[in-house]
Amino acid sequence: MTEGLAKVTGRNIRAAREKLGIPQRELARRVGVSSAGVSNWERGDGEIGAGNALAVARELGVSLLWLLGVADDSDERYRAGWDDCAAAITAALKRGEAP
Repeated sequence: MTEGLAKVTGRNIRAAREKLGIPQRELARRVGVSSAGVSNWERGDGEIGAGNALAVARELGVSLLWLLGVADDSDERYRAGWDDCAAAITAALKRGEAP
């Protein structure tokens, strides 16, 4: 049985946040959501919206595709700069690499 998107994303948010030593409340402040919202995402209790996912990825310094569990963050194809994020995602979708 595969793990759901919300669970994978939550696990990745927590891992990246903890690696940086950022408390949930600080990530919440930076993204503009409540601490409870970040807690819910990390537990996989609620799906993160596209805008919040982009903001979280930016704040944590990870690629959006890694955050969503689609790509290994060490894969250089997905390490595009913030301005190139949409182009990287579009290219991956065209290649059939994203769900």
